[in-house]
Amino acid sequence: MYEAVRRRVALLAALACALPLIGLAAGPAAAASRPAKAGIVWMTHQITRTGPTVSLRVEWARVSGASIYEIEYAAASGAITTDEVQRSRTKKVKRLRGDRDNVQAVMIDGLNPGTTYCFQVRGQNSAGYGYRGGPHCKVTVRTSRAVPATSIPLVVGTWNTCSSACANSLGAWSTRGPWVRNRIEQMDVGSGGRAVDVLAVQEGNEATSYLTDELDGTFTRGCQTGDGTGNRYEDNQSVFVRDATYEIVPDTNGGLNFEQYDDKAHGACWVKVREKDSGQEVVVVGLHLWPQNSALGDSRRAEQTDDVADAVNAAFPGETIVYAGDFNSTRSRGTDAPLKRLYAEGQDDAYDQALRYLSRPTRNSACGTSTTIRNSWTWGDHVDRVFAPPGVHVASWEVDYRLDGSRYASPMISDHNPVLVSLLIPRAT
Repeated sequence: MYEAVRRRVALLAALACALPLIGLAAGPAAAASRPAKAGIVWMTHQITRTGPTVSLRVEWARVSGASIYEIEYAAASGAITTDEVQRSRTKKVKRLRGDRDNVQAVMIDGLNPGTTYCFQVRGQNSAGYGYRGGPHCKVTVRTSRAVPATSIPLVVGTWNTCSSACANSLGAWSTRGPWVRNRIEQMDVGSGGRAVDVLAVQEGNEATSYLTDELDGTFTRGCQTGDGTGNRYEDNQSVFVRDATYEIVPDTNGGLNFEQYDDKAHGACWVKVREKDSGQEVVVVGLHLWPQNSALGDSRRAEQTDDVADAVNAAFPGETIVYAGDFNSTRSRGTDAPLKRLYAEGQDDAYDQALRYLSRPTRNSACGTSTTIRNSWTWGDHVDRVFAPPGVHVASWEVDYRLDGSRYASPMISDHNPVLVSLLIPRAT
């Protein structure tokens, strides 16, 4: 009995040893996988160098499986396409070893000032390359935007409050108004930086009178579209001025609407403000242009921009003028008519010229009514814009959004988030 059991155990052991030889042998080690597809890059700041050149800090989300990254970039040739980098004969590549941080970063040096560049990234490991992320494009700072030797600060905000148009989707203004007021009172650069000095408000047909009363003692309304007689459509655009830092220059406010284009809901207003510390004066224009995304819309915005700029230049010849508002236009439109007109006067979109981005530049200021974050990848594609006049330094740019994890915080109080821009204006001699 014992001998039979012993022989059976020995047989089983022999079979177990033989299994690898009869087809259950371990196969070869699994081949390494290529990295996952990369995301799209964004920029956090740029630095002007002697020469002159510009250095740009590029960031992107860590790519699963990547040990090496390639950042490919090229100067844009004109209208931006999805293969802008790859088809360029001037494409350059920078390689770096990755780490375990959730966000990867590199400084790209030697860029030309005032030039549009597009960037892509892909991961690499021993198995090869992963797929590239899409391109993201950026205009580099001009040498004329250097920090002035002496300057006055001006933080400009612009916010489309959607006071009545969002009633069905986001709730009545009577509910949202206090939240809008609180947000304005909290507006500052970054976290705890300088508070907003002037704020351009759009779609304020319910917001303008409310904010005039509720912000009294902190802000003074400097202008509103039209002559301020209380017509519903004349309250749509307004500019508010912080009492602690700036004061309104009397009898300098004005405005217009676009009634001649059968567009009473849009228009502009302007006012001259004076910094209290220095006594230096700046003209601030708040405006809202025609929204349609079409060739007709481009043409209409061109006419409206001309109307506003002509009126403001006539009222304040040779003076420092800052434009802020919902332009309903970006570089992605067929013709960026506002940029084209203002550029001819030495104005630049502050988004292009900012040295620092205090929020993700890809997160669109036009946020919609859903808490899902809207990203605009190829460009920032922000219709909410501030234009900086010649010689003015753009220290920072940001969208003032509130997040709850990976979503916008609820309740949403407008279909736009405010844009805040920190300017340094050369001090008058």
